[in-house]
Amino acid sequence: MPRPPAYLDECVRASLAARLRLRGFDIETAQSHGMVGITDVEQLAYATSRNAIIVTYDRRYFRSLRLRVRSHGGIVTLPDSALDRQEIRAAMLIDWAATFPDYRSQLFRRHDLQQRLIEGMRLPDYREDEVRLALGSMP
Repeated sequence: MPRPPAYLDECVRASLAARLRLRGFDIETAQSHGMVGITDVEQLAYATSRNAIIVTYDRRYFRSLRLRVRSHGGIVTLPDSALDRQEIRAAMLIDWAATFPDYRSQLFRRHDLQQRLIEGMRLPDYREDEVRLALGSMP
């Protein structure tokens, strides 16, 4: 399945967008679309209108928002961490979402992916050193 486009909300670093684009992801940002300062509900609605998964650091709020907004383009939540680790985690989460028959209206958390990686799941095109980095096993 092709990678879904992703929309980074305003709290996510712009440098992450650049790194994900270099990996071949279709990435839009709140900053590049004049969406800074709008509510999270509006951020999610905008991403959904673009048929994109929203990527955010705001795990707690978006987890609860997902229960109120039943139909959306998908949500990827990340902890704010070192950029190299964040890049690989975001890339893997978006690629993992693409493996689902319909990733829309689902929540993809780093913790869930981490558990699957520990259990031995591997995504195509990721090296073992990248898996270790995503898991936090290396600096």
